[in-house]
Amino acid sequence: MKQLIAIFLMLLLTQLSFAEAGKTCDRSAKLSEKLDLQEDQVDSVQQVMKQQHEKRRELFQANRDAMKSQMEALHAETKNELSSVLNPEQMAKFEELHAKRVEKMKQKREKRKEYFKKASQTTDNKSDNSI
Repeated sequence: MKQLIAIFLMLLLTQLSFAEAGKTCDRSAKLSEKLDLQEDQVDSVQQVMKQQHEKRRELFQANRDAMKSQMEALHAETKNELSSVLNPEQMAKFEELHAKRVEKMKQKREKRKEYFKKASQTTDNKSDNSI
């Protein structure tokens, strides 16, 4: 479980670093300059990096799905154990608090998605030569 969380965090940080607006264009230019790439090499390098990015995205999604199912099982276990400790009124209040927290997290997630969508559109408009 700890390894799965570590992988998830590592992939998340990688994704976030690539999502920063304007950074990918700079990386492409810097890499081309530092490696003294010829024009045909630039295209090939970009293609390799794009393929690797897609593989990382697939790995991230697979790990995310696995972690989601594990978290759901853990939540069910917690709920089951709490139901033996809390009275029905307390359990109902716990469920209400949990539902509010889940809704708040969904709202934050949507705000984050919108932010990165705008950042991505800004980056896409700057250049087609990103890595």
